[in-house]
Amino acid sequence: MSDTSGNGIRRVDDTTDESGNQSVEVEFGPHHRVRIEETGDDVRFHLVSTHHGFEASASGDPPTELEELIETVRESHPELASD
Repeated sequence: MSDTSGNGIRRVDDTTDESGNQSVEVEFGPHHRVRIEETGDDVRFHLVSTHHGFEASASGDPPTELEELIETVRESHPELASD
C-alpha cells in the first residue's frame, strides 16, 4: 500500500525478527506513524509525528498505560472520542 501524495496511508510494514518478536508499523499523512511492538509478553504502542511522540505499554493488568492515555485524551477532548 502506498500513497505518493503524502496524505494517505504511505506504508504498512509487518515484521518478525529472528527471535520471533513482531511489530506492525503504519506511516500515514505527511509525517505520522503508529507502531505496535510485541517482545515476549510485552506489547508497546508508539504514536509519533515527525520525531515527537509517545509510547505506552498495552500489556499487563487493566488499566494499562495505553488505556490510561486513551482515557486522558477522551476526557480532555470529548469531541474526538470514538467507541
